[in-house]
Amino acid sequence: MKSVFVICLLALISVYQINARVLSRCDLAREFKQKGEFTDEDLPNWVCIAEHESHGNTSAIRGPGWDGSFDYGLFLLSDNYWCNKGTPGKQCNVACESLLLDNVQASVDCAKVVYYYHGFTAWQSWYAFCNGKLPDLSECFTNSSSVL
Repeated sequence: MKSVFVICLLALISVYQINARVLSRCDLAREFKQKGEFTDEDLPNWVCIAEHESHGNTSAIRGPGWDGSFDYGLFLLSDNYWCNKGTPGKQCNVACESLLLDNVQASVDCAKVVYYYHGFTAWQSWYAFCNGKLPDLSECFTNSSSVL
């Protein structure tokens, strides 16, 4: 039974990998800002987390973890708490596969739910790479009137 699950997971991963989009630091910043998802103050935190969790890969999957869980999408959100395999569910009420799409909206919406409950401390990468060492995103908006 376990081998059937692994085969199905590999098939799913291969389908989503074909449509993968890898976003640079500035691509992430511009996409998040364009959608109006995060404040200018918090934008560097979100970009830093996405860079260090998934390397900007919209279809990133990590796992299985020690508990058998998998993490999905730009922010590597766990199927133990935040998403449900196959159908919408858990805290974000989203299918994990939706977190793997090129359209980052589901990943952003779910990350905001995680933040609501735990803040940036929910991501270990934030402690290691972002806390007090945020990226300067001003170069990403040099042709824009907005100032970060």
